[in-house]
Amino acid sequence: MTTIQRTPSDILIIDDDFVMRELLELHLSDEGYKVRTAEDAVAGGKMLIAAPPDLLVLDMHMPHMEGDQLLKLLRADENFKNLRVIVLTAEQSLDLMMRVSELGVSDFLNKPIDKDVLLETVSRVLAT
Repeated sequence: MTTIQRTPSDILIIDDDFVMRELLELHLSDEGYKVRTAEDAVAGGKMLIAAPPDLLVLDMHMPHMEGDQLLKLLRADENFKNLRVIVLTAEQSLDLMMRVSELGVSDFLNKPIDKDVLLETVSRVLAT
C-alpha cells in the first residue's frame, strides 16, 4: 500500500496580540500545519503578497489597519478573491459579523479561543 505524502496546509495568522499569535501558532503547528504570523495588517499584507497561504486567520481590531479594511483590499484583488479567511474577534457585534460576511469570510472565531473549536474550524474550512 502506498501512502500519499501531503504538504501541510500553510496558515497565516495576523493578530496584534503577541500572546494570541503564539497560542494559535502552538495549537496549529502541533497539528502539523505550517504556520506564519504577522503582528499587523501591514506586515501580514506583505507576507500575503510574497506567498499566499491556504488559510488566513485574521484579527479584526488592530493598529494601522483594521482586519475588515485589509479584507476589503484583498477581495478587490483577483489573486485573493477566493482566499479562505477565518475572522478572530472579541467583539460580539452583529454589525461587524454582517460587514465581514459580505466580504466572503469562511468562518468566525470568538476570543478567547477554545483549542478544540479552533482545530475543528480550521480543519473544516481547509476541507472546503
